[in-house]
Amino acid sequence: MVTPSVDAAVRFMSALYTAHWGEPPDLGGVPRGCRAREWLRAALRAAPDIDASLRAYVAERGVPAGAALSAERQRLAAALPELERLSTLDDGLDPEMVNAIREVLAAAGRPLAPAVEERLIRHHGVAHGPVDLIHPRYHWRSLDRYDGGCFGYGARAFYRARWPVSQFCLVGDGIRGARLQLTARLPRVETARSGDVGLEVNGEALGGAALRHHWSRAVFEIDADRLRRGFNRVTLHWPTLPAEGDAALAQILRRLEQGQPTDLHPAFGEIAVLRATPPARP
Repeated sequence: MVTPSVDAAVRFMSALYTAHWGEPPDLGGVPRGCRAREWLRAALRAAPDIDASLRAYVAERGVPAGAALSAERQRLAAALPELERLSTLDDGLDPEMVNAIREVLAAAGRPLAPAVEERLIRHHGVAHGPVDLIHPRYHWRSLDRYDGGCFGYGARAFYRARWPVSQFCLVGDGIRGARLQLTARLPRVETARSGDVGLEVNGEALGGAALRHHWSRAVFEIDADRLRRGFNRVTLHWPTLPAEGDAALAQILRRLEQGQPTDLHPAFGEIAVLRATPPARP
């Protein structure tokens, strides 16, 4: 038997794990976030005072970058059992989890305070200055920082897309638009590649850019009416990979035999720059 508070904390950690690692990319079927919401509702049923942990987790998403010892971090640590604290050591904005917590608390009659979103916009909104969207903090999912080669073995200075779709989080103030500056390429294995990368904002197509195997630049203007207040999902759709699996395997084997670092995953595309800035003044 465990106490209700421990039971609720375990269910909250299960919601975090499910949202971050336990659900596949949204490629059809059950929409992402349904299972995490079920765990959150179960946590509130087990012990309603778990909402202090939920609120602290959301509040910490909006602290300034690098604020590891923020008051929000300390409140979150104090609200959780010691063994569960490491599960929350993540400085990403985590929009899917934040939205799930917001909806579950609102349905329970305990909505988040408006100040939480205001802090997020003040410290991470594009209206206040340039935002480097390929920084792991602004990846839409926690798993993206691993898919993009930003953590662990083989970490790179640029984003490496291991899925046909890459997603990033852009914070808007609900008033202004934004400008996106993209520098990207289609890495080659055996033959030169070329194709178009498509850009979506909140599921709506914005345009595309022609890419080749060397670095190319493109600029996209996002009108204010396309950006929501708070989280906005920026999605890149990469061209399909050429049928060069045998050549890729031979290249991997050769590098391993020579003791050189290598990546076992194919790359649909690579991004050196994906920067959001305030819109150009007319």
